[in-house]
Amino acid sequence: MAQPDHSMHEEALLAVEKLIRDGDQVFIVAQNVAEFWNVATRPVANNGLGFSIQEAHEEVKRFSTILPLLPDTDRIYPEWLHLIVLHEVLGVKVYDARLIAAMSVHGVTRP
Repeated sequence: MAQPDHSMHEEALLAVEKLIRDGDQVFIVAQNVAEFWNVATRPVANNGLGFSIQEAHEEVKRFSTILPLLPDTDRIYPEWLHLIVLHEVLGVKVYDARLIAAMSVHGVTRP
């Protein structure tokens, strides 16, 4: 959605609009913002978007007005630790497990 010239831009916009229109709740957590910032500010040559700090900040402000931010709570860390040990999560998948932990703590049942 952050790349208007991308071939999937319109499809991404329509998908989020449809979810909202159909009454689905769409949330973000701080980790979503951090992961977006990582990709947005990474150089294009390194598989990023090449945004400046200002561009990334403007995009974060834009989607933060549309999607509610669920708070980080003290309950997320123990849930995350439980999940990664239980499911023997390795490597970068720990970040996905943290999103699942946040969803679990906040009662979000669909990714």
